[in-house]
Amino acid sequence: MILLDKIYGQGMFSGDHPVVGDPDAIDLIAVNEWGPCEPNERTGVLDPGDVNRRLASMALEAQAEHAHPVPIVGTMAVQIALSQVSGKTVKLEYVVDDAVGTHGEVERTKAAMDKHGHNVVLLLAQAHHAGRAALLFEHVGVRAYESPSLITASPQYVVPPNLPRDFRPESRQRGIQKKSLFVAHELAVGPVLLALGKL
Repeated sequence: MILLDKIYGQGMFSGDHPVVGDPDAIDLIAVNEWGPCEPNERTGVLDPGDVNRRLASMALEAQAEHAHPVPIVGTMAVQIALSQVSGKTVKLEYVVDDAVGTHGEVERTKAAMDKHGHNVVLLLAQAHHAGRAALLFEHVGVRAYESPSLITASPQYVVPPNLPRDFRPESRQRGIQKKSLFVAHELAVGPVLLALGKL
């Protein structure tokens, strides 16, 4: 299981990614979208899906717990979910292209950290997917949070408890429709990312 964790990240099969770090230390929030917005079959309105709305709620809750502004980085699906959850138009401080995938989202988050001096990012992702996102953060030089004294030495990430575990059966993206399809997708993608030097 340890070898699988190194390729796929902790919690891929179980959805039990360990809690990492101190949410009070964060100065940036990265919301890893769980699939893009898709037209609702009944209304035709773009729908980010329930998991993205839950991640958006967690991001807004994390922001509210800090006296200082904590910017959010995410895709347009995340921005729409934030607007739906908050009931008002939300504009992300750092917008990531929808088509870049998890690896691209992580790279762009790291670029925002480097450019704007952020030290500790809160990683919000679907529970089964959080491990791969965390691995990708480590690959680009953002390590798991250890202590405030290490913040200036290296950027760090925090993973909170209670990440959403649901899938999106209505999605056109097969890999997020149900757990078996997600695991099959990750089993195929992990070795490819490893071979490309992205893990």
